[in-house]
Amino acid sequence: MKDLGALGFAPTSGFRTEKHQQALVKQGMTTTARGSHPEGDALDFMPPKGMKVSEAMALVKQKYPGARVAVSNKGALHITFPGWGKAPDVSRSRERYGN
Repeated sequence: MKDLGALGFAPTSGFRTEKHQQALVKQGMTTTARGSHPEGDALDFMPPKGMKVSEAMALVKQKYPGARVAVSNKGALHITFPGWGKAPDVSRSRERYGN
């Protein structure tokens, strides 16, 4: 995460509790009831200012060849690192929604 932050990517979400994930489903922010965030395998980032989303995706894929990258809400990138399980709780999911 520090590598991407140093390049200007701004984290918006990482680990999410299942309650947090369900709240996002109810809000229409995602259709995935389980997914990679509750597993600790995903992070969402806003691309650096002035960088096209396609350029940001290409940069992430180059830097992390095993990562899966997709466009998410409001132009954010959803980056999955399969089997990682160590995504930080960027959005304070545990504090806001409990375990």
